Amino acid sequence: VRDGSSERHYMFQLIWNGLFVGSFYALVALGYSMVYGIIKLLNFAHGDLYMLGSFLAFIILGGVTGLFGLGSIPILLLVLLITMLLTGGIGVMIERIAYRPLRNSPRLAALITAVGVSFTLEYAVRQIFGASPLVFPIRLQGAPVEVLGARITMPQLILMLVAAILMFLLQRY
Repeated sequence: VRDGSSERHYMFQLIWNGLFVGSFYALVALGYSMVYGIIKLLNFAHGDLYMLGSFLAFIILGGVTGLFGLGSIPILLLVLLITMLLTGGIGVMIERIAYRPLRNSPRLAALITAVGVSFTLEYAVRQIFGASPLVFPIRLQGAPVEVLGARITMPQLILMLVAAILMFLLQRY
């Protein structure tokens, strides 16, 4: 039997989880909006490029922690920078190989190509890493904080803060 207090805690946890997942989706949606606003292409491979960046970070972080045994914030920031450069480079390469030749073609051709690039990225990563979830070798430290019965972690706060800042900056500039 639940009492009113535990039901409220459960509700606040659901609200917090929804805000957290929504912030992640908002970051992906910002990328979709920016790409569509610039080149008028719905790049279905955009989310898959995010996924590829996560797997690149996983590989790099695993290599760095395996070599040096380090797991600090500066190492995470270095891995983040390297991952952003590599993922951005792959994005540029995809644009040059798959999308640029179709710039003057009918929009449907570019749209179908975007779906093809999406499938290519998805299935390539699945072939390389398998379908099982993987866990990053290190995590940000800190005990979760309870607010109104909801468990809030540091990575959740960081993601939501980054999403809010980026949404504000995109709206403002």
